[in-house]
Amino acid sequence: MIEAEQRGESDIGLWFYGFMFELASANTLCDNKLLKVVVKVHGLYDNDNYKTMTHAQIKRQIMESKGILDHLIGDKT
Repeated sequence: MIEAEQRGESDIGLWFYGFMFELASANTLCDNKLLKVVVKVHGLYDNDNYKTMTHAQIKRQIMESKGILDHLIGDKT
């Protein structure tokens, strides 16, 4: 989605806002166990930082977030 926006094919601002809303709500419901993920994703979203970041920087934030979530899911099994 970010790459499509960079090509001028879409605007993901509204999607990003909705995603942050859902992620913050999920964090509240999960007793703040998703806080590290919220911070990482918000770092991309805040002031449209993702627009000035390299692909590698964006990917690192997303993969670190995924790792945190995978660890939390693993703790439940």
